[in-house]
Amino acid sequence: MVKAVFLASAIVAFAATASAQTLPPPGTLQASSLLNFSPTFGAHGWFSREYAIVGKHIEPNAALWISYARAPLVRFVNNQLADETVAHQLQFDAVGALSIFEILEIGVGVPFVPFQSGAGLPLTTLAIARALNAGAFGDLRLQGKVSFFNSEYVHLGAAALITFPTGDESNFAGEQTVTGVPRLLATFTLADSRLVLSLDAGVRLRGAAVFGEITLGHELLFGTSIAYEILKNRLFAGVEFYGAAGFRFQSLVETPIEGSAGVKLRLGPIVISLGAGTGLTSGYGAPRYRVLAGVSYAPSEDTSRPAEPEPRPVDVILMPATSQPVVVAAEPPLREIKVEITRQKIAISDKVYFKLDSDEIDPVSFPLLDKVAEVMVKTPRLRLVRVEGHTDNVGSDKYNKKLSDRRSRSVMRYLVKQGVAANRLIHHGYGEKKPKMSNMTSKGRAVNRRVEFVIVKQTFEANEVIPVAPSFDENAVGTDERR
Repeated sequence: MVKAVFLASAIVAFAATASAQTLPPPGTLQASSLLNFSPTFGAHGWFSREYAIVGKHIEPNAALWISYARAPLVRFVNNQLADETVAHQLQFDAVGALSIFEILEIGVGVPFVPFQSGAGLPLTTLAIARALNAGAFGDLRLQGKVSFFNSEYVHLGAAALITFPTGDESNFAGEQTVTGVPRLLATFTLADSRLVLSLDAGVRLRGAAVFGEITLGHELLFGTSIAYEILKNRLFAGVEFYGAAGFRFQSLVETPIEGSAGVKLRLGPIVISLGAGTGLTSGYGAPRYRVLAGVSYAPSEDTSRPAEPEPRPVDVILMPATSQPVVVAAEPPLREIKVEITRQKIAISDKVYFKLDSDEIDPVSFPLLDKVAEVMVKTPRLRLVRVEGHTDNVGSDKYNKKLSDRRSRSVMRYLVKQGVAANRLIHHGYGEKKPKMSNMTSKGRAVNRRVEFVIVKQTFEANEVIPVAPSFDENAVGTDERR
């Protein structure tokens, strides 16, 4: 998958290079896209920086962004400001994305410039004078993003962006050729996933152009963002920095770098974004300042309410006498039950299921808990075991703490009923405080909703060898959304 993403960009890179025109003499004024701000396609990202995370399977995201840039392009003659070629530029972006199997995300976006003003291109020997026009479309953008590694703290991925020259290049809204942008993505989730740091780096492969003393062509791209969750699942604040540097670096004028800060407010599946920033260099397209706002529809990120349980399969039976269908709920297929004692805990091969938002144990988990009880009864050296309850980050901290505590108590009582001495068991609910994986993916949330059996006290026989880890993968659990 990763190779396919970069192969697509390599093909586009060849097309862009092959179609690049011969560079005209220095001093020529050729227009090229000034739309340096490009919002993320899906829900997983900060303003313009993509995270190495993909949403749920077949769940759409859509957004509309508006950005105002003051003086994104000025022209100097003999080190003196000659004019503001583009003094004001208003930009709209309509973007959308669809994730597939929580591995691949396909995104599409179209920019539009409804208003801009400035001196435009003056008369030169190789470029006719022309004023700026409003109502200019930008280049159509298509991106594929893959997530190939996810753990509690680290997420790695890659993205390949292709732009098609559908925009108005003469009005600084498009490129002259197809462009390709392959990138590597790294995202780090810290502080119980409340702090998110992202890094990305790649190249932009495009045709060449000249604007005065500036030579535009293939570029190295780089970006980073830091976002923090101020109010749980509600208010977020963050900063981002991004820029580009030409392969033939000559000056900062060819190195546009921007920085911005802003907030995101979540209202159910709707996310409102507000931010402002400035150009950190005088590079092509770096504005004096930028103001931006966005409205997004992002249901995959809506963790403000408990998730609905995954529906159980049903069997439809035709009764011979009436030939009327009777729907009977079918139990989900049981995984092979494995219970193994390690140095630190009693490992189980499946999770303990409960009724939705309840401490009532789902009967499907009775055989698993019966096996745990059997192992404890037959292993008296396990003197004290703590039954721990854990949740994901859906809901409030207080609610999750109480829910996990009630569930751990229910499991402890069940084991006592199955013959385990009560003085060998204690229980504790940790809520969402001890995630095993990041809560930013549905698989991570499924892994974090769990019950664990931690060995507090045990005795060892002489020369007894106890494994450090079980023989099976404890995280290979179903991705159901039952809490």
